[in-house]
Amino acid sequence: MSQLLVDDIVNKDDTGSPEFSKGVRVTGVGTFSSDLEVAGNLNVTGDITYDEVSGRNLSISGITTVKTFGATGISTV
Repeated sequence: MSQLLVDDIVNKDDTGSPEFSKGVRVTGVGTFSSDLEVAGNLNVTGDITYDEVSGRNLSISGITTVKTFGATGISTV
């Protein structure tokens, strides 16, 4: 197995972060200490746990447990 051990990764002009035009695959745990922005679809296999959720056009299917339900506008439950 190959290893890459570095203190810093920058683009070839040393002006910012590198771009990965062919994608990146991370095996193991990925930890982000700031925001994570996804442009496009985010496909997740497994469970997702949220601290707070805010969404527009949120579709939930299956069994749902709701402690407090607040709605503004039209709701179908």
